[in-house]
Amino acid sequence: MKKNKILAGVMIGTILAGLFGLTACGEPPHTHTYTTHYVVKTVDSQEKAYTYTKCDCGTETELTLIENAVVADPVTAQTVLDGEVNNKVVVLKEGTYGQLQLRPSKTTSTFFKHNYLGGTSPDLQVGDSVTLDYVLEHPDVPYHYFRKFENVKIVGEDGVTFTDSIMLNSTHVYGSTHTYGFVKYDQVREILNPTTNNSHYPHISVENLSFENLNFSGKQALINLYFAIADSSADGITIKNCNFTTEEANTIAAMCFRGEFNVYNNIVVEDCEVDGHFQGVLTYNAKNVTVKNNKIANTSHNAIAIQSHSAATCFVSGKIVIEDNSISNVIGSYIEGGNYAIDGQRAMRIGKCTDVEIVVKNNNISNCYEQWIVTGALTGTVSYNFENNYYKGTKMDGKSASSEDADFVQGSTVILYTPEKQAN
Repeated sequence: MKKNKILAGVMIGTILAGLFGLTACGEPPHTHTYTTHYVVKTVDSQEKAYTYTKCDCGTETELTLIENAVVADPVTAQTVLDGEVNNKVVVLKEGTYGQLQLRPSKTTSTFFKHNYLGGTSPDLQVGDSVTLDYVLEHPDVPYHYFRKFENVKIVGEDGVTFTDSIMLNSTHVYGSTHTYGFVKYDQVREILNPTTNNSHYPHISVENLSFENLNFSGKQALINLYFAIADSSADGITIKNCNFTTEEANTIAAMCFRGEFNVYNNIVVEDCEVDGHFQGVLTYNAKNVTVKNNKIANTSHNAIAIQSHSAATCFVSGKIVIEDNSISNVIGSYIEGGNYAIDGQRAMRIGKCTDVEIVVKNNNISNCYEQWIVTGALTGTVSYNFENNYYKGTKMDGKSASSEDADFVQGSTVILYTPEKQAN
């Protein structure tokens, strides 16, 4: 995978370079590539988690203890996430994991009654606060559950692989299973929610949540976040150094930030690899998004999609940065006969925007047969700058504009085609 690149500048490297023309790694001076890794060791009969960095030269730093770590394995991981994880690093041990959910639970949530639909608790009014005991004693009434994830990191040892998704679903939950495999299970009451009569509404807010050093293999193996309750929020979500591969594309994306309101703020996707999914990165109605240093290949739709919901009040906004990515083979949807429908496939898609600064630079693109970038309507205070991007090794023409320009048209769009499309 691509990793963070930082110039070796430690004192010992400087000394060695000066005396012998070598760096601390024993190699001639050069720009080093370092990666962060995690490992669990048993010390005094207790499992403890450590982090270390590895250089592309082969050297590794000493282990550093993670003081606030919680260790989990494929059997215990969901129980750990249902417990108190705020201000902690959840370190997943090497192994194969199925679906994990970020959801309300008995010990981490507050509870409110929704309404009376023929259940056993007509004594309460809509919106009344209730205790956990009350919820368990009156299980056939809809409830609202509230939970906040704050300063949570979910990281993996080398060799952690998911065959199903990490999911967060903040929407009205009832029925058997949700599209894309979300299991509609109520952990608080430990029941399925077959009808609205005993359904629940998980109000989930996020402040600083990150995923790092995780592998996802298969059509349903995604990071899939969905918000459809108006008072939910998601501020500060990072996906870093994760790998997503599938031989059969799904219908959403490897990394999904979906929702029906202006929920998301400060999304970062960095140093990840995607191969074979419908889309690589998909966000809805987000403010401030950075997609950087990723390698995305063999998608059947947009490689990077910073989208807006169809609702009139939902927009992309803030600063949108797409830089230093490698995008190849945006091949379109498979059709019968072994061919691909290639019209409308894009390297990058940005939805309708308001009050936005768009920076797209230093990206390398190949085999994208339609538009390499397209935006929705641009309104409000707007600026965009597309520079130093390459297609099949050839530098493409840059393009920039601002709402302060005399000829800027409010509501205008930008469409830049690939050379193949321009030639037609």
